[in-house]
Amino acid sequence: YSAFLLYCANDDLKTPNYDQCIKFFNEFLTLHEKCINGIKDNRKVVMNSGIKINRMNITKKTA
Repeated sequence: YSAFLLYCANDDLKTPNYDQCIKFFNEFLTLHEKCINGIKDNRKVVMNSGIKINRMNITKKTA
């Protein structure tokens, strides 16, 4: 997952810091799952995310 690898990148921003990956993975996974569940629970449409939302009965907001 690219966001996680960027979060745990070495100073050169080209290679992952494996120690940081191991240290922060569980925290990142928990936050990631919380975010995905929030999107699904609130039926938010996030384009190009791969998150499937049942679009039935979703009304578009108008300005």
